[in-house]
Amino acid sequence: MFNFGTKILISQPKTMRSHLLRRRLSIILVLILLIYVVSLANPGHNARTFNVRDGLPSNSISSIIQDDNGLIWIGTWNGLSFYDGYRFFTFRSSPQNGELSTNRMLRLMPDSLGNIWLITYDHKINVLDNPVGKFRSLKSMSADSARADAFDAADFYRTPERLYVSNRAGSELVIIDYTGDAGKYSISIKGIGEVVPGAGRFIDIVDDGARHYWILTDKVAMSAKGDTRVPGRIIGVTSVGEETYLVGRTGHFYVCREGKPLRELPALDNFGKVNCIASLDDSH
Repeated sequence: MFNFGTKILISQPKTMRSHLLRRRLSIILVLILLIYVVSLANPGHNARTFNVRDGLPSNSISSIIQDDNGLIWIGTWNGLSFYDGYRFFTFRSSPQNGELSTNRMLRLMPDSLGNIWLITYDHKINVLDNPVGKFRSLKSMSADSARADAFDAADFYRTPERLYVSNRAGSELVIIDYTGDAGKYSISIKGIGEVVPGAGRFIDIVDDGARHYWILTDKVAMSAKGDTRVPGRIIGVTSVGEETYLVGRTGHFYVCREGKPLRELPALDNFGKVNCIASLDDSH
């Protein structure tokens, strides 16, 4: 009995070790299979790391965008660069390239004319005139140079017709209209209440998914064309077919269609706060 029991006690750990080994081998085989499947699903996708040795002006990057021509633009803490697929080209403040208050970039936005707008680290607005490779400041382009120089820029918002820039307080917008003569801009600086009557603070500019743009504020939302206003703090906009649906923070729903008056849908009872709205397809 003693020997038999001893054999069992000794063989039991061996059995557990074998089981653990088989389990580890199974996990490794599954991981290898997953890696193989992923490699088949993404053929030729190789990751590459760029740094200052490759031509980047700085390893500190604040913004990356792609313009309408497919070029990749990188805002760094030591200048503005673009990558053409082979090498980096960098623009910095200089008498030849135009003067910037700082070479540290915060935000970038291309426009439909091929120029690159930028907000620098001190929240000033400039544009790189791409054809000539020269920076121009908002102050130098605006009729109200003092207000332009004092504007505390936060972020860009682009629609097909124009470019908007919000300030950090949400109280003002720079409106840059680039639908006029080629290479020229019409620039205005307005309080948010002038742009959207009744608004107190700017929140966002969103696309409903059908290229209809809406300016959202703390008290009212308005289409970028200015033809439709929706009361309240709108937190979600989406389109289904030819109709645009908007939902407020308290669960109020609205639907609008071009050429027809705004309709309010029944509110969601006992729903609490709404965080977002999204369409599943063109019919739902």
